[in-house]
Amino acid sequence: MSPTIRPNVNDMTVTKPRSSNRKVQPVHELKSIVTEYWAKPIPVRQFDWTAVDDDTYEPGCPVGYGATEAEAIADLREQLEDAQ
Repeated sequence: MSPTIRPNVNDMTVTKPRSSNRKVQPVHELKSIVTEYWAKPIPVRQFDWTAVDDDTYEPGCPVGYGATEAEAIADLREQLEDAQ
């Protein structure tokens, strides 16, 4: 019997592993963008997709968000361009 996946209502994070929804897209020879879909338990859909630079990501680095995968990637690219 597999464990039931339940949201943690204290901090609204879900204990479900999300690695199966990860996609890696090469941006150029040095960077790759990893996208992840996770429909959060809120009615707003603009944060369902996230995108990070898999080669350089550390906590505090830019994270792109969007209602679609393309929006998340565009948001991340914009943040990375603004940081330069």
